[in-house]
Amino acid sequence: MERMSSQVFGLILLAVAFAIFVPVGLFFLDPGAALFAVVLTVAFAAMAYVILRYDSTWAKAIALVVTIGAGATGAIYNAFGVFQVFSPVEFVGGLFTLFGFLFAVIGGIVALVKRRSSEPAGARSLKIRQAVLGVVGLGLVVSVVGFLLTRSSVAEAQAEGATVVDMGDFEFLPSTVSVGQGAMLLFTNSDVWAHDFTLEDYELYQYFGPGSEALVDVSALSAGTYVFFCSLHTFDGDGMVGTLTIES
Repeated sequence: MERMSSQVFGLILLAVAFAIFVPVGLFFLDPGAALFAVVLTVAFAAMAYVILRYDSTWAKAIALVVTIGAGATGAIYNAFGVFQVFSPVEFVGGLFTLFGFLFAVIGGIVALVKRRSSEPAGARSLKIRQAVLGVVGLGLVVSVVGFLLTRSSVAEAQAEGATVVDMGDFEFLPSTVSVGQGAMLLFTNSDVWAHDFTLEDYELYQYFGPGSEALVDVSALSAGTYVFFCSLHTFDGDGMVGTLTIES
């Protein structure tokens, strides 16, 4: 780690971040998402290698442009996973992404401004990088332990008669639900991401970590049609949205 510039360190963190999302894309999203993660993994790793091997100013400039461009096109969205502490894939991937972008962008700007060969990292710089890796490692432990302790399930007897709604691939399945008055809904989260059920105007809210399930009591709602959504993955009414109809 002594020979790495801050930019290279950041590029390596980004390569690791998107390598984490390759299997996620394959098994939980779609081949396109997996391919996008593969391309970014290879690109960040290749740029880190070229800068480390040849210390080229052009390579540093290209890496900086690519990093900023990737962030502007949505790759930095993964960094928001740091807010989902008990969702291990999101949280750890978010930490790698956040620190990666910070080091790659700031380090790239500094490297171009200085316009000189990379020098061995000083003691302070090494301590900062070690601290970052320590935070990521500790975060992984906390996230996994929290995930195991907070993962909820519903006994078969309790779930009897409830209408099941699955949350997977950033969708409610089914997205249109019709039940009678006094009904219970059983939500299951089959994603590696955290989701929630939100019925904003009626103060109904339930959080679901990866693999969790829980009953949602909608018996207090009168007959009518209601729009519910996942507040984590819905923006301006677009995203993970469903419709609930309470029949009279």
